[in-house]
Amino acid sequence: PERRSFRERRATPRVAVDLEVEQRQGDARFVRLTSDLSTFGLSVREGPTPRVGTKLTLALFLPDEPMNALELEAEVLGSYDAKGGMRVRFLQPSIEVVRRLHKYLLGVKATR
Repeated sequence: PERRSFRERRATPRVAVDLEVEQRQGDARFVRLTSDLSTFGLSVREGPTPRVGTKLTLALFLPDEPMNALELEAEVLGSYDAKGGMRVRFLQPSIEVVRRLHKYLLGVKATR
């Protein structure tokens, strides 16, 4: 039987951060703010929720290199809450992207 709680199942924990993320879907572009971030996904609090399974292209702007956004392919897992927003998982992020995310997240956790 599964002994870990839901929160312990994540490969890496999500950290509460407010970062700009540009969502691209076809010709449409939306700039949103993250609610939390992990090495393999993120959440945004506001805005419309695309259908579960929708594939998105994201440009995530980290403070270490704000002019060099991380380019990510993502899949919508569901809404952030009853008001909207979304939770996404990254689809096959490159090792360079994973390393940069991990380094950033370690820095954020160390300052708390």
